[in-house]
Amino acid sequence: MGVGKSDSDHRLVKGCKRQQPKAQRALYEKYFSTMMRVCLRYAKNPEDAGEMLNDGFLKVFKRIESFGGKGSLEGWIRRIMVHTAIDRLRQQQTYEAHLVQYQAELGDTHMKNEAVNRLEAEDVFHHLQALPPMSRAVFNLFAIEGYAHKEIAKMLEMSEGTSQWHLSTARKRLQALLPKEKKRVQSSKVQQFKWPSP
Repeated sequence: MGVGKSDSDHRLVKGCKRQQPKAQRALYEKYFSTMMRVCLRYAKNPEDAGEMLNDGFLKVFKRIESFGGKGSLEGWIRRIMVHTAIDRLRQQQTYEAHLVQYQAELGDTHMKNEAVNRLEAEDVFHHLQALPPMSRAVFNLFAIEGYAHKEIAKMLEMSEGTSQWHLSTARKRLQALLPKEKKRVQSSKVQQFKWPSP
């Protein structure tokens, strides 16, 4: 199964390097859903996510020559999507980033995160949309993508302390939502939003 996927990706990459529209369309359609889920975690709404996605795929096609086949194509595209989302957030939140950095220097960056760890994945995904853009980005990069604060600080052009402050802010917001979510689940039979499968 893995070999078949690798062969399929190899053919798509080869066609995209030759700028074949059919190959570009096939690659786009193959990874659309997966990459849209990545973008939705950073965007404030589906429209913004769609713009991030399209910008990301444009970069994929422009940079496809640099993909040497080491590692998975999906992982390579995913990294481009994450960086595209971060670039877009950085452009939109320049003023807010400076303001928050000042606030972070005065604030406490430590907090307990046990309640967040108890959140179901689908609840986290659902409530991420309610977080401030930069806090949402830091939470995604740290908790989901696995970046360290040093890396996040470099990507978002902020101090490590600011990155930690944003993570703390995101966790506090999610913690506050947890009791409400439990009450809602207990009092309703409506099916909850499900975390999209990769």
